[in-house]
This record gives sequence, C-alpha cells and structure tokens, in this order.
Amino acid sequence: MGTRIDVCLKCEKEAQIAARGLCYGCYREEERANVAAPRDRHSGALRRDHDKLFTAHTEMMRAMRRGGVNREDVRKILGIMQPYWQPIAAFLRDSVPVSEQKENLFTVHK
Repeated sequence: MGTRIDVCLKCEKEAQIAARGLCYGCYREEERANVAAPRDRHSGALRRDHDKLFTAHTEMMRAMRRGGVNREDVRKILGIMQPYWQPIAAFLRDSVPVSEQKENLFTVHK
C-alpha cells in the first residue's frame, strides 16, 4: 500500500498526506509550533530567590501560629510584609481565613 495523495487541508496543494489530512510540510510545521517553549537556563537565580521567599513566608506564618498571634495582628503583619512577597504574590493564597471563604469553598464532600 502506497502513500495517499490528496489535497492538503491547510495549504490546499495536492501532495502526499502525512497525517490528519495535512501534507508533510504542513504537518511538520504544526508539529514544530506545538513544541513547548525552550527552558530558560538563566532563570535559576529567580527560582532560588522564589524558594527563599517561600521559605521565609512559611517560617513567618509558623512563628505567628506558634506564638499565638491573633487574627487581626496577623493581617497587620501580612500587610506590612506584602511588598516583600511581591515576587511570589501570584503563588500565595489570599490571607482571608478559611471561615470567611465559605462562598468560594469547593469540596467533593456533601
């Protein structure tokens, strides 16, 4: 059985069809476009800085919990520290207590 010759769905030229109704040129073009962006090997310092910030944030939250800091003081401290957490702010959960998140609470349990 030979290679199928048909009209390409993308470039509309008559050619050998590779897969999904595309000629070899168009098929390879789509394949290259779908490849993930190459990893930036120079961003290691950014990741290390983020790790340090996450560790510091976690340690601070643990210290406040162990020290028995009340909710209002926690909010004040987080407000003061917010500029320092800016590089990782997108990854942090909002500082709203779970008891106040009932509207958006998702659970698989009934």
